[in-house]
Amino acid sequence: MRVNLLGAINTVEPMLPALCRRGRGRVAVVASIAAYRGLPNSPGYCASKAGLRAYAEALRPRLAPRGVGVTIVCPGFFDSPMTDRFEGPTPFLVSADDAARVVKRGIDRGRRRVAFPWPLVLGLQFCDIAPAFIGDAILRRYRFRIRPASPHDW
Repeated sequence: MRVNLLGAINTVEPMLPALCRRGRGRVAVVASIAAYRGLPNSPGYCASKAGLRAYAEALRPRLAPRGVGVTIVCPGFFDSPMTDRFEGPTPFLVSADDAARVVKRGIDRGRRRVAFPWPLVLGLQFCDIAPAFIGDAILRRYRFRIRPASPHDW
């Protein structure tokens, strides 16, 4: 929560007055597709990313009249040191370069949301809008663990 939610908010907030005075600019906030629906094996991570997504969704209409855009990035799995520590399935894994291209293109085009890969996004959105017992049953089958970082990962 301190890093994923409060750290991001504490990074964005000091920039806002200058962007608003300038009357232009764009803030990009990196949440996660885990923001769409809590996953049973990572409730704290999901809560922090859902909070960050809600913060950015609320910030966007507040800043738009001042000429400042907000892009919310919700990536799925991409090749990274964090993914290397992931023990479990990584459906629709994309390379870091492909993820960077998708994010950059979305920001450059002024998109309000950038979420990928779409099959995983749709799956989690379905689990969110479906009756809770259905979403819970689907996600209960998805088991994973993130191995703690070791000094070799730094």
